[in-house]
Amino acid sequence: YLEQIVEIMRDDEDDSVRMAASAALGALGEVAAPCANHIGGWLEQGGPDLRKAALAGLANLGEATVPFIPAIVNQFKDKDVSVREAATECLVNLKETSALVASTLVDLLRQGHEIEPHFRVAVLQTLAAVAETPEPCVSVIADFLNDDDNNVRMAALASLRGQEEVAVPLLRGITKNLRSNDKRVRESALRSLAGMGHLAAPTAPMVAERLSDNDAEVRCIALETLGGLGEAAGGCCQAVAERLKDDEVLVRAAALKNLCRLGAAAEPFAEAVAEHLKSDRSIVQGAALEGLRGFGMVTPEHAVSMARLLFKDAPLQIFAEVCRSLEMVGEATDPLARTIAMYLQRGCSEHMEVVLGSSIKLGAAFAPFLPVLAPLFGKGWETRQQAAKFCGSLGSHAASLVVKGLKHEDYGVNRAALESLTKMGDAPELYQHVQELTKRSSVLRFGLVLVSDQVFEILVARALVGVDVAAIMAEHLLSNPGRSLRRLGKLGAAAVPFLPAMAFRLKSDDEGVRIAALEAFAELSKHASPFVHVVANCLRSTSSQIRAATLGSLSQFGEDAVPFIADIAKRTKDGDKSVRIAALEGLGRLG
Repeated sequence: YLEQIVEIMRDDEDDSVRMAASAALGALGEVAAPCANHIGGWLEQGGPDLRKAALAGLANLGEATVPFIPAIVNQFKDKDVSVREAATECLVNLKETSALVASTLVDLLRQGHEIEPHFRVAVLQTLAAVAETPEPCVSVIADFLNDDDNNVRMAALASLRGQEEVAVPLLRGITKNLRSNDKRVRESALRSLAGMGHLAAPTAPMVAERLSDNDAEVRCIALETLGGLGEAAGGCCQAVAERLKDDEVLVRAAALKNLCRLGAAAEPFAEAVAEHLKSDRSIVQGAALEGLRGFGMVTPEHAVSMARLLFKDAPLQIFAEVCRSLEMVGEATDPLARTIAMYLQRGCSEHMEVVLGSSIKLGAAFAPFLPVLAPLFGKGWETRQQAAKFCGSLGSHAASLVVKGLKHEDYGVNRAALESLTKMGDAPELYQHVQELTKRSSVLRFGLVLVSDQVFEILVARALVGVDVAAIMAEHLLSNPGRSLRRLGKLGAAAVPFLPAMAFRLKSDDEGVRIAALEAFAELSKHASPFVHVVANCLRSTSSQIRAATLGSLSQFGEDAVPFIADIAKRTKDGDKSVRIAALEGLGRLG
């Protein structure tokens, strides 16, 4: 069907369909190499969308694309940024010819200012992505660190990130950009140095100059860059410490986080960091906690200060930072646990979710306060669900509460208890409870339908061994068909007895249910060969969404779908473009 797909690409009036045709040819890989000339031809005569489609198609044709590399590079001259981005993506994808691509780009850069600025930017960006050995490119890139166009200089700086040792000879050229009048260039230079780590150590004094930059964002990046230099920037501790008094809260926070990274020379400033626990700004308090953790100096005295923040009803956003910090001082977790228990006893629903979510970090330290949780299962739906979810952090201490949640008549609590169960490690006794409860609790069986995919997979592997999970999902094909069908699709051979019931859902009046059934059959294609004709019959649907979903499902059946390739090919001329696109994708998938 290659000729038919090429014909669609040439003649279809809808650009999105022509793009799908090009993508289908690309998906077929080198098999579609004979069509390279047809695809490449659109680089010079098509509109922006079609040029992007041609670039996408050429990306996977292997050596057949080589003659078109100059034409692809020429797309960097396009005024449409999305075309330039597509050209970059295409060249990056030509991994087997990366050396040739890099050589072509280097030759272009040697033309210097003879090429337009946006062209220079695109070439530099692409070169950074495709060059496997950057050494030969560095000398060429260096010429653009002083380009008249700020966007070009930014691209040159960005292309050096991650090059580490090969970029060391260019440190002087990079640091010159720290004094640019354009803040974006200053930021890009700082980020390039940050990516070089300790190799940029000689630039620490010049980076420190930017701590007094008139732009707060530049000051923040300079602080992060110095932090990345580590002990090599130890001589800048005083300059960094001065930023603890910066007028901008984000700069103060960056200084608090990065001061500890400057090594032993920064230790005398630890108490100055601790002082910011008294700040009335939660972002500063959180940064101070992070900084103290970095110093490894979270003392019991600091822990008391943290607990006081909570007793004073400080913003609850800092709960998580307090929990992480107190993990370093085991004996100091009790004041925090008591504080959280106090909030829970208040029953303030506005704060409940944040308190419960943040205090998860305490884990077993909250065990003495478990009695506070039990009454929450009788509160409002949001509170009791959060309480059931919180139990997952308490390990075996909360086993009885998890069982309480599993027996609850609220589907949401049930689901949260199942999620907590998956976080409690190996718990055979709890697994037995689940296995027994599934036999008599319709609420729990429905909870299995409601949990997330990840939780469902864990439960099936651990807690539901010996339970006919497929039968439970089939039981809910009427009450919750969409989710049940998708669950069955994940169960492999265990779902085979229920394929007839699933096939019946292909006749549902609900379009969403039919689509879910088609997706499930796609997942079970290895086991559902006898039903491939039932799936194929859905191509006759009057709904374009059903026809598109059918094409996606049918193409997953591999060799079993071969008898229906002609039917799939017919849909490349469907009246709906989404169906035509799905048909082209299906043909590409079947190879």
